[in-house]
Amino acid sequence: MDALNKHLETSAFSKGGKGFVLGDRITYADLVIYQIAHDELKDGGWEGLKDYPSLKKLVDAVEARLNVKAFLKSDRYLG
Repeated sequence: MDALNKHLETSAFSKGGKGFVLGDRITYADLVIYQIAHDELKDGGWEGLKDYPSLKKLVDAVEARLNVKAFLKSDRYLG
């Protein structure tokens, strides 16, 4: 998690935008990072992101997407 957070802090991500790796638009890279964070923190929940503000910003931005939000509430989401 440290490496992901540090990379986000030193990339274009940190220069504003809506919380995605390349700024305002979600990309495949955002979904990959989200999935890595999800898998790493699955048992402890998103509470583990409190020490990783850049990663939390990305997770929040991905989960704010209407289609992602709908999927996470659906029966298809297996946690």
